[in-house]
Amino acid sequence: MKTVKVLAALAAIVAMPAIAADGWAGSAELGFSNTTGNSKDRTLNARLDIDYAQDRWRHNFFGDVYYAEADSNKTAERYVLGYKPSYFLTDRDYVFATVRYDRDKFADIKHRWTEVIGYGRQLINTPDAYLEAEIGAGARQTDYVLNPNNLDTSEAILYTGGRFTYRISDSARFLQTLRIEWGKDNTYTESVTGVQLRVTNAVSAKVTHTIRHNSDIVGVRGKKTDQITGVNLVYSF
Repeated sequence: MKTVKVLAALAAIVAMPAIAADGWAGSAELGFSNTTGNSKDRTLNARLDIDYAQDRWRHNFFGDVYYAEADSNKTAERYVLGYKPSYFLTDRDYVFATVRYDRDKFADIKHRWTEVIGYGRQLINTPDAYLEAEIGAGARQTDYVLNPNNLDTSEAILYTGGRFTYRISDSARFLQTLRIEWGKDNTYTESVTGVQLRVTNAVSAKVTHTIRHNSDIVGVRGKKTDQITGVNLVYSF
């Protein structure tokens, strides 16, 4: 029931008309597949990304959902919510803070809160290409599903990340994001590589390959690396 409600809410977001508002911009993504016959498989991949810019401030609100079933058995369930305010010191340099909530039981994460403060710079910002890099430090609090090795549930972390986009043509863009968090017991890495193809001014198709790696997961606690390939409909507003 929870999954159905999430799917309905995200579908409504993707379908809603754009509302013009100064300073607001964003996108909603939705990918869903349902296979019946000899096997019954169902997957949902959705994301919401909203920015609000005012003077030197930029506020980013984000969230994503990934859910999968195989023959009525749940094989993946992940939720992410976050908020990231940034303050620009110059046209390209900024300081930021991030608060992020993760839940991914199949990666042994029942609940995880991450807080980071840091510095970022737009290394390239042209009509054809954009590149930003960030460094920071913070803390992470994790409630593990299984914790036989008595890993720290609260730890300090170092963070580095970046985002790159490149316009291949008038209707196609290459996308790459990277996030790495170093902790004493666990290093978390997330890489998202994609291509976005514009269908109309507001609607695009997006193909992505996501790799998530937790260094501390071993044995019965699951696999260290998850890989997800998704095809999503993107609505920009």
